[in-house]
Amino acid sequence: PRIQAIPIDQKKPELSTLRTVFTLLKEKEKVVIFPEGERSWDGEITETGQPGVGMIVTKSRAPVLAMRIFGAEKALPRGAKGLKPHPVTVAVGELLTFDDLIDDPELSTKQTYQAVADRIMKGIREIELRDSRGE
Repeated sequence: PRIQAIPIDQKKPELSTLRTVFTLLKEKEKVVIFPEGERSWDGEITETGQPGVGMIVTKSRAPVLAMRIFGAEKALPRGAKGLKPHPVTVAVGELLTFDDLIDDPELSTKQTYQAVADRIMKGIREIELRDSRGE
């Protein structure tokens, strides 16, 4: 299978880019989104996600499979000019849904987007690295 990247300018996302993402989700395609918006300097996960991720999930009502990448900050450090030899592991967490937040009449649209993004980040932070034996 081919992987296609769709870069999104966080400060000024283009409507055509968002339409592409929504079309893919509507067609039940998988879309990988990095909710922090940038790579970590030290591998630590932030508390909050970008509200744009919450907007995409809210409008599409797509479930999110939480995933976490371990070791990327050492294999491709921010500011580095290339890859460095270091193991990288992708760990899969829980499938997250958001109907309770999306349908909460007490949350404003902006609050909903942020609450969804923050729940995604919480799901990612909860993923632990296990060794090859599952321990």
